[in-house]
Amino acid sequence: MRPLQLVIAALLGGCLVLVTILVTTPSQCAVQFPTPRIPVPTQIVDTGCWSCGSGSGPSAADLMGYFSLADDERVIGIDGQQSRPTTRAELAALLDESEHRQRFHGQFLDFEIQSPRGERRVLLLLH
Repeated sequence: MRPLQLVIAALLGGCLVLVTILVTTPSQCAVQFPTPRIPVPTQIVDTGCWSCGSGSGPSAADLMGYFSLADDERVIGIDGQQSRPTTRAELAALLDESEHRQRFHGQFLDFEIQSPRGERRVLLLLH
Protein backbone atom coordinates (compact mmCIF):
# COMPACT_ATOMS: atom_id res chain seq x y z
CA MET A 1 0.00 0.00 0.00
CA ARG A 2 1.05 3.52 -0.59
CA PRO A 3 1.46 5.91 2.33
CA LEU A 4 -1.64 7.91 1.32
CA GLN A 5 -3.75 4.75 1.33
CA LEU A 6 -2.39 3.86 4.78
CA VAL A 7 -3.35 7.27 6.13
CA ILE A 8 -6.86 7.00 4.67
CA ALA A 9 -7.28 3.47 6.06
CA ALA A 10 -6.09 4.63 9.50
CA LEU A 11 -8.52 7.58 9.48
CA LEU A 12 -11.44 5.33 8.47
CA GLY A 13 -10.52 2.80 11.13
CA GLY A 14 -10.32 5.54 13.77
CA CYS A 15 -13.73 6.87 12.71
CA LEU A 16 -15.26 3.40 13.02
CA VAL A 17 -13.81 2.98 16.51
CA LEU A 18 -15.06 6.43 17.55
CA VAL A 19 -18.59 5.78 16.22
CA THR A 20 -18.68 2.42 18.00
CA ILE A 21 -17.66 4.03 21.29
CA LEU A 22 -20.24 6.82 20.95
CA VAL A 23 -23.05 4.42 20.10
CA THR A 24 -22.37 1.92 22.87
CA THR A 25 -21.71 4.30 25.78
CA PRO A 26 -24.65 5.64 27.82
CA SER A 27 -25.77 9.09 26.80
CA GLN A 28 -25.09 10.74 30.16
CA CYS A 29 -23.11 13.47 28.53
CA ALA A 30 -25.77 14.20 25.92
CA VAL A 31 -27.18 17.70 25.97
CA GLN A 32 -30.82 17.72 26.99
CA PHE A 33 -32.95 20.60 25.85
CA PRO A 34 -36.00 21.62 27.88
CA THR A 35 -39.27 20.75 26.23
CA PRO A 36 -41.39 23.77 25.43
CA ARG A 37 -44.47 24.24 27.60
CA ILE A 38 -47.66 23.68 25.68
CA PRO A 39 -50.00 26.63 26.11
CA VAL A 40 -53.20 25.95 28.01
CA PRO A 41 -56.35 26.37 25.87
CA THR A 42 -58.15 29.58 26.81
CA GLN A 43 -61.84 30.35 26.40
CA ILE A 44 -62.86 34.02 26.59
CA VAL A 45 -66.49 34.64 27.56
CA ASP A 46 -68.13 38.07 27.25
CA THR A 47 -70.62 38.41 30.11
CA GLY A 48 -72.50 41.44 28.82
CA CYS A 49 -73.13 44.72 30.60
CA TRP A 50 -73.27 44.00 34.35
CA SER A 51 -71.73 47.10 35.84
CA CYS A 52 -73.89 49.57 33.93
CA GLY A 53 -76.67 49.51 36.53
CA SER A 54 -74.98 48.06 39.61
CA GLY A 55 -71.65 48.63 41.29
CA SER A 56 -71.25 45.14 42.71
CA GLY A 57 -71.08 43.11 39.52
CA PRO A 58 -72.78 39.81 38.74
CA SER A 59 -73.68 37.26 41.39
CA ALA A 60 -71.86 33.94 41.65
CA ALA A 61 -74.86 32.12 40.15
CA ASP A 62 -74.77 34.51 37.20
CA LEU A 63 -71.05 33.95 36.70
CA MET A 64 -71.41 30.18 36.86
CA GLY A 65 -74.00 30.33 34.08
CA TYR A 66 -71.38 31.48 31.58
CA PHE A 67 -69.25 28.33 31.54
CA SER A 68 -69.72 24.70 32.43
CA LEU A 69 -67.59 22.22 34.34
CA ALA A 70 -67.62 18.52 33.56
CA ASP A 71 -68.07 16.12 36.49
CA ASP A 72 -64.33 15.41 36.63
CA GLU A 73 -63.20 19.05 36.25
CA ARG A 74 -62.08 21.20 39.18
CA VAL A 75 -61.24 24.89 39.43
CA ILE A 76 -57.67 25.03 40.77
CA GLY A 77 -57.05 28.78 40.56
CA ILE A 78 -58.84 32.11 40.38
CA ASP A 79 -57.08 35.22 39.10
CA GLY A 80 -53.67 33.53 39.23
CA GLN A 81 -54.01 32.47 42.87
CA GLN A 82 -54.05 28.74 43.56
CA SER A 83 -57.05 27.35 45.39
CA ARG A 84 -57.98 23.90 46.56
CA PRO A 85 -59.66 21.89 43.78
CA THR A 86 -63.24 23.10 43.68
CA THR A 87 -66.33 21.56 42.07
CA ARG A 88 -69.04 23.64 40.40
CA ALA A 89 -71.26 23.72 43.53
CA GLU A 90 -68.35 24.68 45.81
CA LEU A 91 -67.19 27.36 43.37
CA ALA A 92 -70.48 29.28 43.56
CA ALA A 93 -70.18 29.45 47.35
CA LEU A 94 -66.51 30.44 47.10
CA LEU A 95 -67.32 33.28 44.69
CA ASP A 96 -70.18 34.55 46.86
CA GLU A 97 -67.87 34.76 49.89
CA SER A 98 -64.89 36.26 48.11
CA GLU A 99 -63.84 39.57 46.72
CA HIS A 100 -63.50 37.97 43.26
CA ARG A 101 -66.97 39.03 42.15
CA GLN A 102 -66.42 42.67 43.09
CA ARG A 103 -65.47 43.62 39.56
CA PHE A 104 -66.29 46.54 37.38
CA HIS A 105 -66.48 47.50 33.71
CA GLY A 106 -63.59 46.15 31.62
CA GLN A 107 -62.22 43.69 34.16
CA PHE A 108 -62.21 39.91 34.00
CA LEU A 109 -62.15 36.79 36.15
CA ASP A 110 -59.52 34.19 35.29
CA PHE A 111 -60.40 30.56 36.13
CA GLU A 112 -57.82 27.75 35.85
CA ILE A 113 -59.59 24.41 35.36
CA GLN A 114 -58.01 20.96 35.63
CA SER A 115 -59.23 17.46 34.79
CA PRO A 116 -57.65 14.07 34.01
CA ARG A 117 -57.66 15.18 30.35
CA GLY A 118 -55.52 18.26 31.06
CA GLU A 119 -55.93 21.93 31.90
CA ARG A 120 -57.85 24.84 30.41
CA ARG A 121 -58.53 28.46 31.23
CA VAL A 122 -61.74 30.47 31.18
CA LEU A 123 -61.62 34.28 31.15
CA LEU A 124 -64.93 35.97 31.97
CA LEU A 125 -64.87 39.50 30.60
CA LEU A 126 -67.13 41.79 32.61
CA HIS A 127 -68.67 44.84 30.95
